[in-house]
Amino acid sequence: MDSMKELERQVEKLLGELTELRRKNRNLAARVKKLETGQKSAGGSAGLERERAEIKRRVERLADRLQALVGEDEE
Repeated sequence: MDSMKELERQVEKLLGELTELRRKNRNLAARVKKLETGQKSAGGSAGLERERAEIKRRVERLADRLQALVGEDEE
């Protein structure tokens, strides 16, 4: 029974982490969209371009991690 409780605890912890990563992913995606829209209207400064590239890289990394976690859930 102790091993089942430990497994349940680990699953709950991972689900919490997954939920948090999904929230962060949504927030970063919204920020990227906002920056892209602002960049079009501002004519595209170098600073905005660097920030956009960094955010995009982070969003893609989070999305990859989320996809890996989701893939593990389906197995």
